[in-house]
Amino acid sequence: MINQKKETQMGKPSKAAGISRTPFIGLISNSAFIGGTIFCLMLIIYSLFQTDIFSMFQFQEILINGTTAMALAAVGEGFVIITGGFDLSVGALIALVNCILTTQMVDTIGSQVFWSFFCLLIGLIAGLINGIFVAVVRLPSIIVTLATMFIYSGCALVLLPAPTGEIPLSYIDFWAGATGGIIPNSAILLAIVVIILIIIKRSSIGIGIFSIGSDENAAYLNGINIVKTKLLAYSFAGGFYSLAGMVLSANMGSGDPTVGTPLLLSTFAAVVVGGTPLGGGKGSFIGSLFGAGIMNISVGVLFVLGVSSYYGPIFTGAILIVAVLITTMWSAYMDKLLAARRA
Repeated sequence: MINQKKETQMGKPSKAAGISRTPFIGLISNSAFIGGTIFCLMLIIYSLFQTDIFSMFQFQEILINGTTAMALAAVGEGFVIITGGFDLSVGALIALVNCILTTQMVDTIGSQVFWSFFCLLIGLIAGLINGIFVAVVRLPSIIVTLATMFIYSGCALVLLPAPTGEIPLSYIDFWAGATGGIIPNSAILLAIVVIILIIIKRSSIGIGIFSIGSDENAAYLNGINIVKTKLLAYSFAGGFYSLAGMVLSANMGSGDPTVGTPLLLSTFAAVVVGGTPLGGGKGSFIGSLFGAGIMNISVGVLFVLGVSSYYGPIFTGAILIVAVLITTMWSAYMDKLLAARRA
């Protein structure tokens, strides 16, 4: 009789479980929901001051080309943060890529293809080095990436001691141009990135990345290869930093060994604003894209309001603090809501 009752209870889905899986609850509990909502609000606010924001020029130059580099960097940083780590080398690696392209690349297709792939390889190797020290040697990620940040920054300064040089116009047109004169190439790149991120998140690698950030010991007991997953996460991060460096180089049109310095705080802010908490185990790669858009639009709002660019770092720091508060409170609220519905 008892067994029969247990079978009946197990076979019948609970009301709480059914409620907790409703589409609405699933939507608002998604980490990207926060970033997407804030992005839409910021877009509305910006449109009040910049009425032609949805024109083709404004859309391509401000919303797409101006956001792509930070979006790629934020996605890369998101891989590391979700595993429960920190990567302080993001800006330095972007600057190194910028200096390599400025000093080595010439205006030929062969040169541009070669040095682009070379920089991508440099990013993957740099990320792998970070991952080895974190996952294999088991040093704190913040210490490892702080050290490599200085190393990559030093390499950038050796290549290019001062802001100078130029990026070939054809390379600039490739990244900042538009296919058929309509679709921005940066938008195509972001669309490809979104598809790749969706595939990664649904794969065993993505599951492992989130599991490690949530509880590394539990992930290990469930058969997840901790070392391999962390190495992949840091390598992915380095690859995305390299792509960000390529896009940023095209946007700048020149080289600057210090270009990555202000990107460090902005990248962290974009990840957190996009709904990824700094504790690891939760978050959204897509949300990081929204976060980058939010950071870019916020700069545009300051410009339209006539606020000096010197206030930019102050505003970025304030956004980071507010974003941490919002994501923490929202996460706690959703946990409480789901727990109450299961009761």
